[in-house]
Amino acid sequence: MYEGIPPSIYEGPALLVVLGILSIAIVIATVAAMEVFIGISLGFLSIFMEIWVLSNLAIHVLKLFYLIYIFTFPGVIFHEFSHYIMCILCRVRVKAVKFFRRGHIMGYVTHESTGTFWKHFLIIMVPFFVNTILSLLFFLAAFLMNLPLWLSLFFLWLGISAAIHATPDVYDAHSLWMETKKEAKKWNILAIFCSPVVLVVFVLNTFGGYMWDLLYAFCLLIVGFFAFVIKFIS
Repeated sequence: MYEGIPPSIYEGPALLVVLGILSIAIVIATVAAMEVFIGISLGFLSIFMEIWVLSNLAIHVLKLFYLIYIFTFPGVIFHEFSHYIMCILCRVRVKAVKFFRRGHIMGYVTHESTGTFWKHFLIIMVPFFVNTILSLLFFLAAFLMNLPLWLSLFFLWLGISAAIHATPDVYDAHSLWMETKKEAKKWNILAIFCSPVVLVVFVLNTFGGYMWDLLYAFCLLIVGFFAFVIKFIS
């Protein structure tokens, strides 16, 4: 049955030894492959982080964010108007509002204390969803509708503007994170449920800098372009 090979190798202790050696070899090979993969991944991550930090630094030092934010001012208006509307819907009195102005803080809505976590969460986070939806709609209009070139470029500009100013700013992100932690300690179910999302927003705003806004806009632009590719193929 087993030509040239003693039958005993396939049975009894010999089989266990063979299987043990093979198992050890597989484990060693897997660990070695994982070490190589992790090393390469960490190398790429290190390069990515260096580029990310240097890009943020360059944008800040060269004051490029003024040009970027002024060029994309419609996104500021969309964002602040969403804050304003949510304050009205939540019956939170607005103290002052500026939909757009020159300066590092290009728009703001100051209001009285919300009193409840859900109002605080909605007033800060709804502009993110509104700008994201508007951005996608503008991109889809630019890519999918048979519009004149100037109108397509206009919608692209509006889409990029809305996307760049979608995420909460550092102050709103920090305020929401502090409120979420406080309410979560009181076993507020909504605060506990929303805490992962709020934490992600807080971390991205704290460490992402200007590049996070640009990356988010690029991702939404890719979604719109992908829809165009699907339409073109079909």
